[in-house]
Parts: sequence; C-alpha cells; structure tokens
Amino acid sequence: MFFKALLKKKVDITEEITKAKIWLNQADVIVVGIGAGLSATSGIDYTKSSLTKEYFPDYYRMGYKKLDELCTMYSTISDENAKAYWGFWGRYIKSIGYDTEVGNGYKDLLRLIRNREYLIYTTNYDGQVQRTGFKQELITSLRGDCRQLICKQLCCDKLYDSSDLLETMIKSMKGNLEVSGNKVPRCPHCGGYLVPNLGECNTENVDKIINSEKMENNTAQISKIINIPLETLSEDFKVVYLELGVGQSGANPIKKRFDQLVNQYPNVKLIRMNREIGETPKELEDKVIHITADLEEAIAELASGVVSL
Repeated sequence: MFFKALLKKKVDITEEITKAKIWLNQADVIVVGIGAGLSATSGIDYTKSSLTKEYFPDYYRMGYKKLDELCTMYSTISDENAKAYWGFWGRYIKSIGYDTEVGNGYKDLLRLIRNREYLIYTTNYDGQVQRTGFKQELITSLRGDCRQLICKQLCCDKLYDSSDLLETMIKSMKGNLEVSGNKVPRCPHCGGYLVPNLGECNTENVDKIINSEKMENNTAQISKIINIPLETLSEDFKVVYLELGVGQSGANPIKKRFDQLVNQYPNVKLIRMNREIGETPKELEDKVIHITADLEEAIAELASGVVSL
C-alpha cells in the first residue's frame, strides 16, 4: 500500500510538472516570486545548524546553532552593542552575501526565463537573486539586500555599497566577535549608524508591503513590458505567476498578492512550488498548480522543457 501511494504521488507530481511546462510555454509574461525555500535548497537554510557551523563557527561553539537566532539577536543596533552588531553582520554579509555560491535552483531559473518577458519579486535579502545574472531592473527586493547599507535614522533614502567597508571591518576584529569602534559604519550625512538594508515581513506590515509602491506597481510593470493595461487584455494574453519556496503564512506578501491577482484577472495563472502548500479555493483550482517535489529538481525539470522564445 505504501509503495502504491508513493507511486501515485510521483505520477501526480509528473503530471503537474508537465502541465506547468505547458502553462509556462504559453505565457506572454512570467512573474516570479522567490522565498526562503529556494535559498534553502542552495544550503542557506537559517534553521539548519550546519550553516551556522560552517560560516559562523565562533558563535556555533558558543551554543548558537541556528542562524535565525543570531539574526534575531542582532536585529537592532544600539550604542551598547554596535561593535558586536557589526561583528555579526560584517561576517554575515561577507559569508552569505558575497562568498556563497549561487545555487543551482537560481541558475536553472535563469535558464528557464532568461529569454522571456519576466519580473521577479523576492523576500530574500541574501543576495542570491541579484548575483544570478537576472536583469537588475526587473528584480524587486521586498526585504532589501544585505549587501546594501542604509542610515538607521533614515535621514535619506540613499543606499551604500558594503563591499568597500567589509575588508577593513573584518580585519579589525582580529579573531574577536566585535569590530573596532572606529570601524562601525556611519552615515556620511547625519553621522548615525549604517545598518544592512533589511526589512521585516510579518502580520503587522504585510498589507503595508502589498499596498506599497514596490508591489502595487506589479500590474503597472507588466503593462509597461507589453504596452497594454493588464485589465484591458483579452483572455488570449497569458500571465503566469511562478511561486518558488514562498512561505504559506498570511504574513507573506508574495503569496497574498499573487492570490489576489489570480482571483482578480481571468488571464492570470499560478504555479505554486513548495513542500508545504495551503488550501486553494475551489473556484480557482483550474488556475493554480501545486508542485510539492524537491524544489531544485523541479525547477531543473521545468527549465529542460520550456521553450526560450
């Protein structure tokens, strides 16, 4: 019985991937939503102790086994913790933001959509999307990019490149977990602390994110690509939303916005790829495909069967 169920599941997944290939081949525009699950397939899994052990061994030996614990511990900078704050985030930005290899899932996604009309939205700030080779102007980072710094006081909206600061900052640690006081990054305008350009996606601000310019311009960006307002398109014009490793909670702006658009427009379909999938309203079942196979393998399979126009 177990093996029959396993075989049936494999057949169902194969059918779903085949159907997804057809939808993607027929799509005029592909809108991709990327969550933490895609980076996790590349080894950047904040819940795995192996990640902390490899890139943050000093903290690991102190008993911090998961990276999300450290990110939470150093979520806010103050006069008291500024040197320790940048001791952690300096290591994080260099190790995760620059030194990690771009995952195969990202590389295959590039192969899948490189020659198509596309847009990308991501809640990841690890730099994987930006380093893959996608057109930067087509990427919207809803939670920022750890490699960019911003004034904590928000005296202006200028973003600063961290690469010039990292080398001297890390050298100043000399085996310690704190940077030297004079190496803590400061805003050149107001003198306040610079911090990584990160944002939070939680139940308190998810609607604010969805209604912000970043996501509200979703339909406007599609319309700009095709030079036609989305609401006036005929049903012959097809937009496919491809959701990869996106959390299924109500606090995820990608999931919530994609659900809204699938429900709103008749010419929009959704391919949702994640180990855990929430319920889909019955009236939308013919517009949504759920793929629960291994994410990296499934993207590779999609890329092998989708035509690059």
